[in-house]
Amino acid sequence: MIRINLLKERKVKKAMPLQAVIIPAVALTVITLVVLGIYTFSLNSNITTLKAEKAEKEKRLNEIKDAIKQVESFERDNELYRQMARTIEDLKSRQVLPLRLLDEVSARLPQGVWLQSLSDNGGTINIQGTAFTNPNIVDYVQNLKNSKYFTDVTLLESRMKTFEGYTLYEFRISFRMR
Repeated sequence: MIRINLLKERKVKKAMPLQAVIIPAVALTVITLVVLGIYTFSLNSNITTLKAEKAEKEKRLNEIKDAIKQVESFERDNELYRQMARTIEDLKSRQVLPLRLLDEVSARLPQGVWLQSLSDNGGTINIQGTAFTNPNIVDYVQNLKNSKYFTDVTLLESRMKTFEGYTLYEFRISFRMR
C-alpha cells in the first residue's frame, strides 16, 4: 500500500542552546545591578549631603536663637536702665522741692524764733516752733506769706507757755508749696 502524506512537513525547531539564553540574561542582570548600585550610591550621597545641610542649618538656627536671646536680654536690660534713669530724673526733680522748702523756711526765720518740727501731710506743710514773743511769730508768718514759693500761709495756733521761769510762745503754722 502506498501512503501519501499530504500534510506539510513539520519542521522541528531546534531548541536554542542554553548558552544563547543565559548569556543575555546574565548580562541584563549585571547591567541592572550596576545601574541600581549607581542609583543607590547616588541616593546615599544625596542623603549624606542633605543630612550635612540639615546639621549646618540646625547649627545656624541655634546660633540665631542664641542671638535672639541675647537681643531680648539686652532689650530687657535696656528697658530696666531706662526705668532707672526715669526714676533718678524723677527723684532729682523732687529733690529740688524739699531743698527749696528748707531753704525758704530757714531764710525767712526771724531772730527769736526757732523751729521744733516740720512735716508734710499730703502737700500741706506744718511747722511747729517756739518764739520769745507773739510779734516774732507774726513776723515769721508775714515772711512766709511774702515768699514766692508758699501759698495759703495760716497761723493755726499760738499759745503762751512758761519754761524755767521764761514766758515763751508755742505756735503751729500751715502752708502749701506752689
